Amino acid sequence: MELDYRDILAKMRELAAERKVDIMSTEDQDRLLAAAVKELSAPVATSVQPLVVGAADEPGCDCEVKEGEKCPHDMLELAPKPFGGATSFSDHDEYQDAIDTELHVKELGFIFRMLVDNIFSDEEMTLPQKADAVMSAATELSTRVKTPPPQAG
Repeated sequence: MELDYRDILAKMRELAAERKVDIMSTEDQDRLLAAAVKELSAPVATSVQPLVVGAADEPGCDCEVKEGEKCPHDMLELAPKPFGGATSFSDHDEYQDAIDTELHVKELGFIFRMLVDNIFSDEEMTLPQKADAVMSAATELSTRVKTPPPQAG
């Protein structure tokens, strides 16, 4: 199953609300990201079996593999499709925009964490000043995340 970053972020927010955790904490973000990916990656029960070359007509595969090894047919199903499975240039453009947005958000997250590290390591700032600076950075992060990434060329 191919995951979209928007689904993962939505799931992270949902999990954060359920677990009442601080979404701005890097440690909590990592735990929520892992939980969101795990939940969204879980196989969804369907009545339609995917067509896999060489697989048996019945559900599952009857090829012989050694214990502990995976069936090569299962591996084919897990292989990601190029460009997210895009079948037209328009689909590809949407896929590329999503990738650009994802990279933009990741870069902003990295920058935010480094800014927070700088704030907390600044010995000249008082704790209330640090709290205000973190809140200001968080507000600006929110604004920048909502702004689309700059278009290349």
